[in-house]
Amino acid sequence: MDYLELFIGIVVGFIVARLVFCGSRKKSGGESELIDRQTREKQEKKQKLIGMLQVQSKVSNSDVQKLLDVSDATATRYLDELEEEGLVRQVGEAGHQVYYEKIEK
Repeated sequence: MDYLELFIGIVVGFIVARLVFCGSRKKSGGESELIDRQTREKQEKKQKLIGMLQVQSKVSNSDVQKLLDVSDATATRYLDELEEEGLVRQVGEAGHQVYYEKIEK
């Protein structure tokens, strides 16, 4: 009788694990949509920042924070990404004297 109970326990465990796994896969579709939306919003904000640089010759981190309504860390991340993409150049090393200017191509 013990083997039968063990076998039933294994089968039930497998079924429960399968249901949990399949349920989490369905959620990942929603997560994928969320990630896609966040990526679009990020690109829109970076485009808005590039537009600002076409009007102004330079921007600071605090200008970006105000324009995009983002935190200091997020503004820094956006500026770093644009710098890596070769679209802006950082002028200055650190502090309030740092600003970014658009690279003319």
